[in-house]
Amino acid sequence: MAIQQFVNSLQLGNIKSIQRYVKGQHNDTYKVISSKGIFSVRGYKYKKPSQIYFELAVLNHLKGLKVPQIKKINGSQIKKQKGKLFIVYDYIPGEQRETFTQKQLEEIGNFIGEFHKKCRNFTWKKQRYQFYNLTSPLEEFSL
Repeated sequence: MAIQQFVNSLQLGNIKSIQRYVKGQHNDTYKVISSKGIFSVRGYKYKKPSQIYFELAVLNHLKGLKVPQIKKINGSQIKKQKGKLFIVYDYIPGEQRETFTQKQLEEIGNFIGEFHKKCRNFTWKKQRYQFYNLTSPLEEFSL
């Protein structure tokens, strides 16, 4: 099934356009404009299902912050298509930057602070995977 057919099956309204984000090596993510709004549809290439469920749990915990807001489609936050897992979230406009103003850096710092405050009481009782696989000498390095 092509991406057009799959997106149509998500019941996001009358699809006006589907555009794949060109920068993204770890996921196939599409900007979908429909009669019901603008969405991002992400298909995971490499993450294990447990990692995706962890990501969803954190995003659900962070409601109220400017993070992707996951959409439920037919009662589920995850859809499966040809063995690949997909999520749909409201589109967040923006751009990839290489330089930042002082104000933007302050906004990033404030966001990280709010993120950490909000996650202080977040618990996950299922298996977690290391995000980084550091060697022993690197683990001992500290600033």
